[in-house]
Amino acid sequence: MSGKVRTEVVFEVRNGRTLSKIRDYHENGKLAREGIYGNGHGQWNWDIAIGVVKRFHFNGNVKSEEQFDDGGSLDGESRFYDESGRLTSRIFYTKDKKTNEEYFDKAGHTIEKPKLEKVKMA
Repeated sequence: MSGKVRTEVVFEVRNGRTLSKIRDYHENGKLAREGIYGNGHGQWNWDIAIGVVKRFHFNGNVKSEEQFDDGGSLDGESRFYDESGRLTSRIFYTKDKKTNEEYFDKAGHTIEKPKLEKVKMA
């Protein structure tokens, strides 16, 4: 073990609901993820995100910002960035259903959705 903190968790009870603010760190000590998570239907579940959850590239730049409702559904705008910090896409959700999406080139201009290349497996 390197002795570096890998995860910080702060618990709080808000309106009878247990919430935890979580901050995970990369091996280099830079922030990897931060957000608030809660329990659902009386059961603890680390997967129920609430509000904005940010993820970070290894270099410390923001990788994504995703908005969740109180039930843990994607709801609102999600933004994704490349390692240099440039916005690459915005995806909009209503209750986990994608309603719109925008993609951007390196200059910040709107582009068509990038196509994934098919890779043959040997």
